[in-house]
Amino acid sequence: MRAFGSLMALEALALVALVAASVVPYFLNKSSERLFTPFPGFVALRFPVEGKPTQGKSRIVEASLDLAIVITVILMLIGYTLIVRTLVPKSPAGGAFVPLIPGVTVPVNLLVSLIWIIAIAVVVHELFHYLACVWQGIRVRSAGVGLLLFFPIAFVEPDEENLMRSPPRARARVYSAGPAANGVLAALALVLITVLIEKGVYVIDVEEGSPAWAAGIKKGDVIIEVNGQRVNNLIDLRKAISSGELLKVVVLRGEEKVTLLVNKDGRERIGVYVLPWVPKGPLRGLPPEEAAKAVQTLFWTHGVNLGLGVVNALPMFITDGGKLVSEVKRVRRLSSVADAFQLITVILFVHALVGSLRPLA
Repeated sequence: MRAFGSLMALEALALVALVAASVVPYFLNKSSERLFTPFPGFVALRFPVEGKPTQGKSRIVEASLDLAIVITVILMLIGYTLIVRTLVPKSPAGGAFVPLIPGVTVPVNLLVSLIWIIAIAVVVHELFHYLACVWQGIRVRSAGVGLLLFFPIAFVEPDEENLMRSPPRARARVYSAGPAANGVLAALALVLITVLIEKGVYVIDVEEGSPAWAAGIKKGDVIIEVNGQRVNNLIDLRKAISSGELLKVVVLRGEEKVTLLVNKDGRERIGVYVLPWVPKGPLRGLPPEEAAKAVQTLFWTHGVNLGLGVVNALPMFITDGGKLVSEVKRVRRLSSVADAFQLITVILFVHALVGSLRPLA
């Protein structure tokens, strides 16, 4: 517990340091061509990008850039699907769009780890905007990184004149490259999740002095049966535990099945901390805590990249999807339609976010 408290203190100190780094430069009047701080809590370091753009001639590069447009359109459709699921939930649990709010939707003790995942996601997003420019001969003026309070940000600034003189297909590729990169990262994380875990109830800790501890249940055990009832998930486990005072628990310990008798002794809980999945493959040999951290990182990598990709793919004026739809505005008859489409998307998106927070109030 002392080590856990020390870790929490270090994480809190890191968050305070990041917030200070985003706030202090504004009051020191440190804004310049390189350092940009328009208001307290926002600071960005801009640096020029040297080197001439090179026209991409590789068929693989050309096909990849076109595929990015397709992926971005798919992410846009996923975004509308999530909005509909949020606005018309099938259960009281709410919808699918949930913003990252420290202490509300994200536990504070996970925030430092999450910051690194967000940093990688935004850097990858902007890196592929940059590569899409360079591969198509579009000059890039500058790039940068920064902080919005403790959340990392990144940006790439193409030469606007050069970009606007490029063919519509080239511009669409540039706008799509960032969301598509996040979409691919999210898909890769999901593939790893499906490869490294399977359904089950995995014990990551046992409370000392509890009925489970007295019965001999250990960290790393997989609970597969209670009183003859098959246990596949947490709902099964809760039902089985409430079925009586004396529980016949079958666990999988390594490759061996072990039968244990758990006497609840009038308690509601048996004293196990479990996860709703079981590690397999390379994760199986790790300590339960390390396996849990690895899978948690993959889940957050998937969620953050999918969220960043989807939000940027949705047509909302300043997003990449908004810039894609703005290409339609060049056709005079469709200009009003494009504006209305984006405005409706913004209204639906904001309404979905507000709706997703109601169950948390």
